[in-house]
Amino acid sequence: METSGPATQVMQSLFPLLQIVVALWAAEAILTMLLKEHRKSKKKKEREKRRLEYQDRRMANDEEHAKVTRAMRYDVLRRDGFRCVKCGRGREDGVKLHVDHIKPVSRGGKSVMSNLQTLCEDCNCGKGNKYEE
Repeated sequence: METSGPATQVMQSLFPLLQIVVALWAAEAILTMLLKEHRKSKKKKEREKRRLEYQDRRMANDEEHAKVTRAMRYDVLRRDGFRCVKCGRGREDGVKLHVDHIKPVSRGGKSVMSNLQTLCEDCNCGKGNKYEE
């Protein structure tokens, strides 16, 4: 028994349209996935580029910091009277003293006596890489 009523004819005429809709939906899903992957890849490349730039700067900074010898550190501490040049505290006050670059290495400062100062840990950490002329 063959049924070729109006409902069957409508379904048969809509079938090609349904195939097109499914194909478009699949294409949209694939394009969305490809765009996400592209963005993800682009972000990863940018992150890697920033990491390498940071690493290059850090290596240059480490090289400059390495120029401050133990003898140089002692000379800076002795010159500044073994006291923080900002707040005046010393070891007898229970603070740790640091030899600090006045003009930070990250901003082009060099490891020379005239660019070094004695700071307590609190003052040095508060200063960060700021440079006050």
